Amino acid sequence: MSDTGEPIVTATISGVAHGGYGIARLKDGVCMVPYALPGDTVNIKIIGKMRGVLWGQIHEVLIPSPERKTVYECPVFGECGGCS
Repeated sequence: MSDTGEPIVTATISGVAHGGYGIARLKDGVCMVPYALPGDTVNIKIIGKMRGVLWGQIHEVLIPSPERKTVYECPVFGECGGCS
């Protein structure tokens, strides 16, 4: 469990859904994870469930995907909408 009480699970991201969400297949169902790439092995903090789909966020990247690149910090990331 995380410090806020949400469960944390380890999974490998198997694909990408519409909107850029990484797809993790867990024993409880499919989990959508923003900013996750296919091939990432991550610890996922489960933050909700809606219509049978789990929603999570990356708690820690354990093994990065070969597709993951070094990111240069952008001062307007998340605000301008230019990247996801």
